[in-house]
Amino acid sequence: MISTSTPFRRATDALPRFSVAALVLMLVLVAIVASMVGIAAWSITGGGPTSADVAAARTAGYQQGYDAGAAQGKTDGRKQGYDRGHKAGYAKGLSVGRRTGLKKGRKAGYTAGYAAGVAAGQASVKPAAGGGKKGN
Repeated sequence: MISTSTPFRRATDALPRFSVAALVLMLVLVAIVASMVGIAAWSITGGGPTSADVAAARTAGYQQGYDAGAAQGKTDGRKQGYDRGHKAGYAKGLSVGRRTGLKKGRKAGYTAGYAAGVAAGQASVKPAAGGGKKGN
C-alpha cells in the first residue's frame, strides 16, 4: 500500500511490478471462459429447425396466403364487376330506350299530325249542295 506520508520520487514507484506470468495466466483464463461460453451457446442452438423444415414452412405459408388472396379477390372482383356491369347496362339501356322512344314518338306524332291535318282539311271543304253522287 502506498502511504500518503511516504514520498516517492516518481509516480511509477507507487505502481505494483509488472509480471509476465500474471499476464499469461489472465489470457489463459479468458480463453477458457470464452471457450466454455461458445460451447454452451453452440450446444443450446443445436436443436433448431433444419433447412427442410424452413422450406416446408415457407411453401405452406405461401400456399395459404395465395389461397386466401385468391378467395378474397374472387369475392371482391365479382362484387366490383357486378356493380360496374350493372351501371354500364343501365346506361346502355337508357340510351337505347331514349333512341327507340324518340323514333316511336316521332312516328306516332307524324301519324297523328298527318291524320289531324287531313281531317282539318276535309272539314274546311264544304260539301256540294246536291248532296249526291255524280252521275255520268
